[in-house]
Amino acid sequence: TNLLNLNNYNNNNNSIDIIFIATKVKDLKSVCQDLNQLNKSINLSNTLIIPLQNGLSSKKILKEILDFNCLIIGAIVGFGVVNPSNSSSNSSSLSTIYYRTTSNPFVIEYNTDLRLKQFCFYFKHKLNVDIEISNDFTCAQYGKLLLNLNNAINALSGLPLKQQLSDDQYRAILASCIEEALNVYSKYNINPTKIGAIPSKLLPFALRFPKIIFVIAAKKLLQIDENAYSSMYDDINFNRETEIDELNGEIVRLGKEVNVECQFNERLVYLIKQAEKMSNGSPKLKAEQILTTNLQERLSKQILKTDFIILLFLFLFLFICLFILM
Repeated sequence: TNLLNLNNYNNNNNSIDIIFIATKVKDLKSVCQDLNQLNKSINLSNTLIIPLQNGLSSKKILKEILDFNCLIIGAIVGFGVVNPSNSSSNSSSLSTIYYRTTSNPFVIEYNTDLRLKQFCFYFKHKLNVDIEISNDFTCAQYGKLLLNLNNAINALSGLPLKQQLSDDQYRAILASCIEEALNVYSKYNINPTKIGAIPSKLLPFALRFPKIIFVIAAKKLLQIDENAYSSMYDDINFNRETEIDELNGEIVRLGKEVNVECQFNERLVYLIKQAEKMSNGSPKLKAEQILTTNLQERLSKQILKTDFIILLFLFLFLFICLFILM
């Protein structure tokens, strides 16, 4: 949070319209302390505070720790962002220029505040970034969490995102993680919002498509910069604490509360924590090295089931075509 220099902020109008918080979840408590201190010199009660963290807990943390009333509006950065100078753990070396690496939209919680409308207009029409206004932001967060379950797989693989998602086995692991999450969601009656081109409930099935079909069916999902990695990959490489507890760990925690096993997500949590302890960067594991023998057998059965369904649909399609031609 030292990068924010909040305590040195000078404003002749003694007010700030919007503050975006773009730190990791683990840094939110420190950010709140800075904001509480700043509020002593600049009245923040009319400021819009917009946290951009992954996971589900950022708004809750802010409401618990901030000692002043303000409007907190949730937002989801659906696309990947990379700092090209992020080549060391020394944050002072970071460039002020960031690049968008994927194509999903920026999702923001619905509110009638005029400043928010002005921001959305600028973001969409000046920066050419898709904006989605969410009337059910909690469900949107749960939808984004499904996509973030891949962060751990990417960090463990050590491959660029596009290459990793083009691999059938890595995608199958992600499909199983998302399937576990959806099973957990169903127990809580959570209906996750679609973030991106594929409806959330169809993600496991689509991810298990053979590559030749997947690259066509999920063309938009693979519109990723060739050199883009997940932020968790960067964290592992630079020996920083990861967000694994807020992502796959959150699914495991929710699953335990409703007696739903989440063995694939548990395995990823274990491996990421092991990588954190080793401090040797990404372990660069192949897909089969990520899973235990038991999980590998389950994965193979799930892939075979998907292949059978695809063949069945193809057979029915050919049968219908022949019937029409006769």
